[in-house]
Amino acid sequence: EKALKGYDVVYGIPKRRGNLLRLLGGRMRDMLFSCLLGVPRGMRVSSLRVMTAAVARRAVSGRKGSFFYLSAEIYKNSRRRPVRTANLSYIQRERKEGKSGYSLSTLAGLWGRIFWHYALRRDNADAKTLYRIKEIIK
Repeated sequence: EKALKGYDVVYGIPKRRGNLLRLLGGRMRDMLFSCLLGVPRGMRVSSLRVMTAAVARRAVSGRKGSFFYLSAEIYKNSRRRPVRTANLSYIQRERKEGKSGYSLSTLAGLWGRIFWHYALRRDNADAKTLYRIKEIIK
């Protein structure tokens, strides 16, 4: 519905927060995105997203590097070309099996990689093949 109203990217944000570690991880990620990439305060990002083909193309075009974080790529050049983004709440169901793969150390590692690759090392010179989404959207 929101994607049809002219938004470039719509992120699904769960109403149920989960555990404290997940909450902390999301807040830290959102703070990094706001400070490093200019994402508006209050806008949350998540792995559940819908985006236009144009945004997907821009995110993967010419990107070379050893670390790829799709949401960071979406916003990386948003100061030049703003990305119209919205959040959509949904009810997250309890897991029937398994548990989260996140720990404090994995989250700290992820934050460090985002900071390194998108704040300190913007050229991302070391080449590596990206997702095959580039081939799908041609």
